Formats: sequence, structure tokens, C-alpha cells
Amino acid sequence: MNARGVVWFCAAVCGLVLLGAMPCLAAQSVLEMVPDDALGAVIINQMAQTDAKIQKLGQQIQLPAPSPLMMLKAMAKAEKGLDEKGSAAVIAMPAKEDGGKPIPVVVLPVSDYKVFIGQFEPEKVTDAISKVTISSRRTLVANKDGYALFAQADDQEALQAVLESAKSVAAEVAPWKQWATDNDAVVIVTRHGLKLFFARADKELEKAKEAMASMGDQAAPATAAFDMYREMFGVAEKGITAVGVGLVIEEDGALRLSANGLFVPDGDLAKWFEGVKPLEGNVLAGLPKGPFVGAVAGPLPSAMMESLMRISVDMMKAAPNIYGLNEEQTEKLAKISTETMKGVQGMSMMLGIAKPGEPLYAGMAGAMWTEDSEAFLNRYAEQTKASAELAAGAEKSPLKSIKVEPIEIDGAKGFKIKMDMSSMFSMPGMEKQAKMLEKMYGKGEMTAYVLAADKHVVVFSYLSEDVAKKALAAVKNADASLATEAGVAATAAKLPTDADWYAYLSPTGTLEFVNNTLASVLPAGTEIKLPPFPETPPLGFSAKVDAAGVWKQIYIPADVVKSIAPYAMQVRAMNAKQQ
Repeated sequence: MNARGVVWFCAAVCGLVLLGAMPCLAAQSVLEMVPDDALGAVIINQMAQTDAKIQKLGQQIQLPAPSPLMMLKAMAKAEKGLDEKGSAAVIAMPAKEDGGKPIPVVVLPVSDYKVFIGQFEPEKVTDAISKVTISSRRTLVANKDGYALFAQADDQEALQAVLESAKSVAAEVAPWKQWATDNDAVVIVTRHGLKLFFARADKELEKAKEAMASMGDQAAPATAAFDMYREMFGVAEKGITAVGVGLVIEEDGALRLSANGLFVPDGDLAKWFEGVKPLEGNVLAGLPKGPFVGAVAGPLPSAMMESLMRISVDMMKAAPNIYGLNEEQTEKLAKISTETMKGVQGMSMMLGIAKPGEPLYAGMAGAMWTEDSEAFLNRYAEQTKASAELAAGAEKSPLKSIKVEPIEIDGAKGFKIKMDMSSMFSMPGMEKQAKMLEKMYGKGEMTAYVLAADKHVVVFSYLSEDVAKKALAAVKNADASLATEAGVAATAAKLPTDADWYAYLSPTGTLEFVNNTLASVLPAGTEIKLPPFPETPPLGFSAKVDAAGVWKQIYIPADVVKSIAPYAMQVRAMNAKQQ
């Protein structure tokens, strides 16, 4: 293995394992090794404890787990001077030239630097840097504050930059001090790394858009989507100054991931989420019990809604042949939509599993928290009719077909909304998309039910009146709510109680939805069906925002982790049998 292989092996150990329990002092000291002009860093801590966690997790999921520490020591033939209880890192330094790969500098904790490098036939390069032999290859090494810094032989400049840096990223990510303490390992991308990422992402999106545009009008929705992604990336680039990812492996084998972003003070994102207040009570009210794919709930800050509305408007402008509106009409529609959402404080939504024979999205339901349900419904009906009138002169637009009908279900008043979706995919060459649309929403019309469940909560469902009834019941009776389903409740208990947004993803429901989709879209006589995933609690997501940034968590229950390997073997056996 060459010197670059040695460096990237260390990077792989850090990046893929991401383990170890990090005491505050160790985490802070190794973070201070990262220069403030670095692109980012991966940090793992207490290598011996990391190794033990890997072995235990391997036993829990019934898969052989190699020992990264033993592999590292065997490869480098490092038997002495390595501090196995210390923290290690891989620092990504800027490339030598534009478009080049980041330069890795590996940081290993040592108990005795001279003893440690003495094993590698050191040769003096400068007063601070030596050349050593690792796996028959020469590489550079230096000592800084109890750490051995490694770099490839021709990356002396990057090594020197880390060695001589007087300012680290620790101050930049100061709000993450406790977070770094609480996680087993972290990955940090600095403002320099984000700038590089967004620049490259924008170039790739532009290339993809140009390639898609060459396909003509039928690619209009996709090209519009690329514009939306570029605009969203632009918002993130201007509003986020650092990103961090962390991981904890819990004793029972559950995984807890975290993803944080630091906001630019007074930036767009900071303004989006200014004054966010979490929803009170059962945030899953209006989401009924039953098999489901995913569910999400949380507040809707007005600034964020307005910005998202602007992105949607730009998409519609980019594809007038799909939505049938000119720029002036699209702007008017944006004002109508903004007016409709006034007084909406938050929303919950779920994708349930539809009954056999129903459209795939027949299980979709949700709820909106409003200042006044009756006022919202009246405004919603008026603005929906105004949207239809706005599009009346358009040659082709699904909006012109909207019909609003007053209804009452189980004592709750509201409206039944109908819209013909077929015109969206009536262009030549869009036959396959039209068929897929039919499988998703039903033939021709899409129907929505919007009902006032109580003074402040409005429920809605698509395609199914039965689901609308269940959504109403899920507001009025806590026992009918998804929140009281055993698996959801178990996962919810593992999430922070002070988050603003919550979401759940059911592996069992997701695989069932995939199978239903395959059965709907594959040609008659084609039978491809994945094995059902075992019944497990869902994955849980939470997010909280404050003045500094956004804090997210993903909790993967131990039952899910332990089911992945057996399920993969089951799929493999099924594939082998079919062949």
C-alpha cells in the first residue's frame, strides 16, 4: 500500500466507523488541531473504546466486525507510543489547485512521540518534520501538542500549515462544544468546505439541467426542478457557515445520528426561523393509526413559507407548458396562495398505506394548526375558487378544473376539492407519466377533503373520505392518533422533548409501499416483490432551531439495525432463487 493509501485508509477508518466516546477535553484539544482555513475534519475518540464498540455491534447484528485499531497497528507496524485512549482525526486541507482533491492530514494521539516515530526509520526533513517509512513507503510526520501529524511526501505544505496554524476552527464552532462531548464521533465541514461544495454542486446541477433541456418540452418539469435545487443551495450557501454530523452507538445497538448547521448571523436562514415556536400538545394530531410510510409535524414560520412559495413560483414560471400560466398569472397565484396560508401556525402530514385497488396516495392525510379553523376554511375556499378563475383563460392548466363543494362529515364542516390532473401530462411523449399519475392519484380527478376538526385544527386527506374520517377521529380521540401506536411511542420516547419538528419513517411501511408501487407500474405478468421487512419501531427524526442554527437528530432503533443484515440475506436468497 502506498503512502496515499495509508492516509486514505486512516480516513476510511475515521469516516466509516465514526465511533468512540469522547471526553470533553480530548474532543476539544483535537478540534483545536484543525486550522481555521481547513475544509473540514473527521474526529474519532478513544480508539480502544471505539474498537470495543465495533466488536459489540458486530455481535448484535450477527456480522463479523474487523478491528480497525488492530488493522491500523498491523499495517503501520506501530506497536509503541500510540495513545489508544486518545482522539484521532483526519483534516481536509485545501487542494493545491482549483478542481483538485482536498489534501488529508492524519492526526494520531501519541503517548511518546520519539518512541512512536522511532519505529518508522525517521529521517530529518526540517527541524519540525521528518520522513518515516510506513508499509515500505516514505511519508511525512510532525509532532504537535501530543499528536503525530501525517501527510503524503509531496504534501509538505499542507502539513506545515497544520503544524504552524495558530488559529483553529474551535472558535467558529463554539456552540457545538457540548454536542461534540455527547457524540461518539463528529464530522465537521467548515465555511471553506461548504463554499467549495456549493460551487461544485452548482456546476453539476447546471450541467444536468443543460442535458435535460436538450430533451425538449417533456423535460420541462425536471429542468424546473434543477432551478429549484440551485436556488435552495444558494439559500443554504448564504445562510450556513458550518455543518456538523455526529454519531452515537448506544448500548443496545441503536444508532443516534445528529446533523447540525450554524447560521450566518442575520442571514436568510436565521430570519426564516426567527421566533419559531413548537406546536403544543400532540403534534401528530390528525394523523390516524395504521400502517404508514412516513409522518412529519412541526411549525411553519411565515418567512420560511414565503421563501418556499417564491421557489415554487419560479418553478411554475420555468414550465408554463405544464401549469398553463404566464408570468403575471403565476405571480397572482403566489399572492393567492400566501393569503390562503395566513394564520397557519404549523402542519402535520403522513403517507399511509392505501387499501388494495386504491391509488397509491389514497392513504395521505394531515392537519394544520390555525388561529381560527372556520376563518381558514372560508379563506381557503375563496382563494381556491380564485385560483380556478385565474386559470380560466389558460389553454391547459389543472387549476382551471378546480371545483369546491361544501360538505359535512361526522359533524365536521369543510369542503371537498376536485381537480382534473390529466392536463399536466397530456403532451406527446408523456404517456408513461400520465399512467403513473393515474396510479398515484386515480384516473382523471384528484379529490381532497378539508375539514375543521375543532376550533384550531383543520384536517385534510387526499382521495379517501374514509381517511378523512379517521383523521377527524385522530384529533378528537388521542387513542386513534398515530402518536399512541406502540412503535411510534417507543421511538418518540428516545427523541428530544424540546424539538420543533418531528418525523417518523417506518421501514415496514416503506417496503410495503415499494411493493405496491412495483405492482402498480410493472407490466402485467411481471412479478417482482421484495420480502416484507420485520415489524419494528420506526426511525425517528427531530429538529430544533435557535439563534445559532439548526440541530437535528435521527434515531435508528436497535430492532431496525439488527434486522438489516438478516433482511439483506433474505433479499439475496430471493434473487438467487429467481436466477
